[in-house]
Amino acid sequence: MKRQGAQQVPRTPGGARERLSRAGLSWALTVAAVVGLWVTSSTEVAAAQSGWEVIDRTDGVVVSTRFVPQYELPIIRGVGMVEGNIYDVLAVLADVERNKEWMHSCRDSKLLKQQDDLVRIIYNRTATPWPVDDRDAVVKATIKPDMEKKTVTISFQSIKSPLMGEVEGVIRMPKLKGFYLLEKIDEGRTRVTYQAEADVGGIIPAWLAELNSKDIPLKTILSLRAQVKKTKGSYKDFLDKWDPKRGGQGF
Repeated sequence: MKRQGAQQVPRTPGGARERLSRAGLSWALTVAAVVGLWVTSSTEVAAAQSGWEVIDRTDGVVVSTRFVPQYELPIIRGVGMVEGNIYDVLAVLADVERNKEWMHSCRDSKLLKQQDDLVRIIYNRTATPWPVDDRDAVVKATIKPDMEKKTVTISFQSIKSPLMGEVEGVIRMPKLKGFYLLEKIDEGRTRVTYQAEADVGGIIPAWLAELNSKDIPLKTILSLRAQVKKTKGSYKDFLDKWDPKRGGQGF
């Protein structure tokens, strides 16, 4: 079967390029996403001042994009609040095998290697409507805590790895990188910023670009909100190890 990965996303003018780009990146965002119940207006002001364009506000989730000259696709960002502390959110994000339960269009997700407590290699595959080929990626995810600022950053970067070969009929994304920033608001709330940029490879149909310009970041965030609520209290081993309130070692 002929692989489409060698094809490049075509440059198109004006609104068509914008729609094409937004949807293409939306497929790349399934390695990961975060939720919010509401966000302050200062988030949107800061976004506008830094060149970000807010493209959607739904149920407290603010989705923004920013185009940069060297990339075909926009950098995309979601900001919101989740009911739960940092460790509640981390518990869900750490359970890679269950990503299919809540990540929008996630067809497959698996932990390939646990290098240590803070570094992991993960595989993720995103489903796309026929006749577009699915996309996938192998990423290295690294957790970086900052106890003074009460934040945890989870950065991820696509890598080439012998742990997961390319799958026939699936386009391996040439580039995917970004981060989650988890900020403690109080004992029951965490503000989460998710940012990513990608080259998804292949050709992206305009009709699908229009349909999916914001679906992945929004629906994944809303689903993660529900997943954190659904699983709260069920990650006993993880929380006992990490959450200081439960006697854990913290970061």
